[in-house]
Amino acid sequence: MDKKSIVIKYRSKIPVKILSECVNYPVSIVTSNNKLNKGILKNIETNTLNAKLDDKAIKGNYIKYVVLPDIMRFNPLLNEVLEYNNNKLKNKNKKNNTSSKKHHGVEKNNKEREIKNLVSEINKRESRKRHIEAESKGSKKQKI
Repeated sequence: MDKKSIVIKYRSKIPVKILSECVNYPVSIVTSNNKLNKGILKNIETNTLNAKLDDKAIKGNYIKYVVLPDIMRFNPLLNEVLEYNNNKLKNKNKKNNTSSKKHHGVEKNNKEREIKNLVSEINKRESRKRHIEAESKGSKKQKI
């Protein structure tokens, strides 16, 4: 298998039909303990996904992912699954972009509120200061 092989994770809900079409083709199966098993796929059970490579039997619940043969790139079922996953990713990205814009707007509003609060606090302090200065000047005039 060359670098252009298709790698599809087991958890991505690939139809069993695609795996059953890989029978009698060379595949690589990586198990949950990261052991690589290469060989020709002889049989795959549709219910349990137990696979039989040459003389090895691999239980379906130990399969981490399967590297399909190159010829499967042209399989229409695989193209449908890949398009579905791409559309899912696009929709997820759109949702993230809109939510980040909303979040950015909220942050901007919070900053504006903080600035307004600080300005009003400064104005209050200045008015108190002026009031205190005016009172102190008034008391000096009375003494004279």
